[in-house]
Amino acid sequence: MKKKIFLLQGIFILLISIVFLGARNTSAQNTACPAVVLQGGRVTLATDLKSEGTYRVWSRMKAGNTTGSNAFHIQIDDNCPVKVGGSGNISSNDWTWVDYQNADTSSKIDVNLTSGNHVITLIGGSEARTYPGVSVDKLLLTQDPTCVPADFGDNCPADSTVTPSPEPNVTLTPAPSSQVSAFIESNGRVVMEAESHDRNISRTHDGTEQRWQNDTTLDNFSGDRAKKALPNVGSVALLNSSGVPSNSPEMIYNINFTQAGTYYIWTRSSGVDADTNSIHAGLDAVTQTNSSNLRTYFRGYQGLNTIWRWYSEKSQDSATRASITIDTAGIHTFHIWMREDGAVVDKIVLTKDAAWQPPTPSDKGPVESQRGLFGGASPTPLPGTATVLNFSSVKLHGIGSGGASSNPTLQGNPNPITPVKSLVAEIYDSEGSLVTSGQGNIVFSKTTGDFSGKVILDPNVPFVSGDYLVKIKTDKFLKRQLGGIITINSGSENNMPQVALIAGDSNGDGLLSVLDWNVLLDCFSDLEPAKNCADPAKKSSADISDDGNVNQDDLTTFLAEISVVLGD
Repeated sequence: MKKKIFLLQGIFILLISIVFLGARNTSAQNTACPAVVLQGGRVTLATDLKSEGTYRVWSRMKAGNTTGSNAFHIQIDDNCPVKVGGSGNISSNDWTWVDYQNADTSSKIDVNLTSGNHVITLIGGSEARTYPGVSVDKLLLTQDPTCVPADFGDNCPADSTVTPSPEPNVTLTPAPSSQVSAFIESNGRVVMEAESHDRNISRTHDGTEQRWQNDTTLDNFSGDRAKKALPNVGSVALLNSSGVPSNSPEMIYNINFTQAGTYYIWTRSSGVDADTNSIHAGLDAVTQTNSSNLRTYFRGYQGLNTIWRWYSEKSQDSATRASITIDTAGIHTFHIWMREDGAVVDKIVLTKDAAWQPPTPSDKGPVESQRGLFGGASPTPLPGTATVLNFSSVKLHGIGSGGASSNPTLQGNPNPITPVKSLVAEIYDSEGSLVTSGQGNIVFSKTTGDFSGKVILDPNVPFVSGDYLVKIKTDKFLKRQLGGIITINSGSENNMPQVALIAGDSNGDGLLSVLDWNVLLDCFSDLEPAKNCADPAKKSSADISDDGNVNQDDLTTFLAEISVVLGD
């Protein structure tokens, strides 16, 4: 019988963290999984199987220690996670091939898989504990159950490989006991549109009920709208003895911080006068010394002829930077309270970089950070219990059969170095208000040249079946609204129409401009090396075709895209 083997070269130490991601289900799906919290770090792999069949799953692994750190979980597509190993015969010094589960050497890991692409996720923990130091060197999937790998597994010849997707090399504290949707801080920065709050609480102040309300009256707002503290009746909310603004309307944002430390607060704001230009901010429901009484902008201040401006300073002490201090990594809540009603907040940036500034006073700033699901008494809900968006064909311009704006049939790079990409979906009602969102993986298929995968909507936000607008976004591509009004049924799997995303948003500001072109030119290399591209992240952002190079292909694709300037 012909063997199928997929090898992951290199050693991956699994970290104590958790990010639940949706994945395409092309294998037989279990309708119910045991209640298990997978709270270890993740490595995500992708492969494209040539044939259907039953595969024996082998892992070449090494225990983290001699006292029980000898297991990890593996999940294929949307099947239930399986605990690999767990017995005392797995060495912490030498590599061991393991094909069994739950410490039972007679219980083999066999899975029925269809042909086509699949997602394999390695997770370094369970509901009871994590398994620090466990290493996984190679995975082998074979249709021959008599094939027992030896040494590096070369006795089972490989005809394909799986590829790890990039994951942040961080260590997180355990997530809370209930599943939380949160913004993901990355590289010391998190960016939030003001309207993307997790809670918006109205309160009665001086006899008047006040609330942060949607505001679209000012031109050039970022995202879908700004938020304004209304009604504007001249109220000022002071701090009580516990460091909380008394009876002040409040917006709350869940954030998963991967790094502790001091984060400087920048707000893009606007107001009509000096009585509408201050807010309070805080962490975990209280203000801190440098997060209360923060200045926001009022139009015309100091002769500035602009509607919006970024601020990062105390209201009565412009020499003191606005900031919060994170003592421990993990899930925290960030709060914006009204200090003076009439203040308008459009966008929030928290950054560890004390020198960071927005490019210009009225610039919209960086693109909003992505969200993820953390913690929980059960894994991310499986299809059948959650509301799932099934994307069978996402075309990314410049990659595979993605095409380009000027030529939809144009063929791009057939071998992207990042075959698994994160996809964010946003659901809007008929009035353009954001209802909920979700995040998942899309996986590249060499057969079709498209990406496909699933997005699970946030289970913490009540969702009612109905007709909605759907927008999606992935890194380096403009946000795109799917065609037409789409009926989405709650608690079901919903098929989404084919969609193509516009490439070239190298700086992540949601539009194609000369700024993106300059990034391409800085990193372009052909006969001569790149002139200004020492930062690997900058090179990656300029690599439109995702082939590891920035060359004429990327410039040609960008020029073919420039007819579309703004994302949806």
